[in-house]
Amino acid sequence: MIKRRDIKKWALYALVMLLTAVLQGTPGALPEVFGVYPLIVIPCAVAIAMFEGVSVGAAFAVFGGLLWDIEGGLTFGFNALFLMILCVAVSMLIQNLFRRTLMSAMIFCLV
Repeated sequence: MIKRRDIKKWALYALVMLLTAVLQGTPGALPEVFGVYPLIVIPCAVAIAMFEGVSVGAAFAVFGGLLWDIEGGLTFGFNALFLMILCVAVSMLIQNLFRRTLMSAMIFCLV
């Protein structure tokens, strides 16, 4: 059974994912490093997948990937599939091999 607290948490995650997608797609909103703009949807999706599990992480990865595809203008669904595979892999690694710590979250999000 889905709890009311989970629905509020997932709504907040969706809002954060939408905000990161808008920031990533807005020219000049984020600093440019050697001519490259940062992709902040990836660490956001990975962090959600680390702390929420495989199914919720995959759902938010697909959501973030679709937002990225909408603003990117490339092949629709490619980034959603890429993020889903990445987040499922990270979530399974966290469940089976690593602990959920701040250090492991920083490492996975930086990689």
